[in-house]
Amino acid sequence: MKRVLACVDHSDVTAAVLAQAATLARLSGGRLTLLHVAPADPEWVGWEPGPQSVRDDVAAELREAHRATQALADALRPELDVEALCVQGPAVEEIVAMAQKLEADVVVIGARRRGRLAELFAGSVAKSLFRRIDRPLLVVPAEPVSQG
Repeated sequence: MKRVLACVDHSDVTAAVLAQAATLARLSGGRLTLLHVAPADPEWVGWEPGPQSVRDDVAAELREAHRATQALADALRPELDVEALCVQGPAVEEIVAMAQKLEADVVVIGARRRGRLAELFAGSVAKSLFRRIDRPLLVVPAEPVSQG
């Protein structure tokens, strides 16, 4: 594997995603890319621009997400060849596009436990990626699967 793409959302499953992705990169001698996808800016999707204070808050959130993603990458160096990327937009579309652009050999994502109602109405990034992505996808559960 030359490139492992790990999608991080800074939730409770991020540590498990990083552990699996780092192991794959370490064993293969490949490069690890950490990708954080922030929600699309409302102005980009046709909404009217809000007050400057709201735009400043969104910009601050993006800077913090980038800083946090970079900190995750820094913690894995110098052991691994790792980079951090932050993009904005719909999660599934951005992950698919970045996987293609980087020619990722595998994409690693986390799956959080959600209620059936939330799953019914919102679906999940993992489920959508299974349908859309053209390369191996490793889904890491938020909670360890019990052996029983």
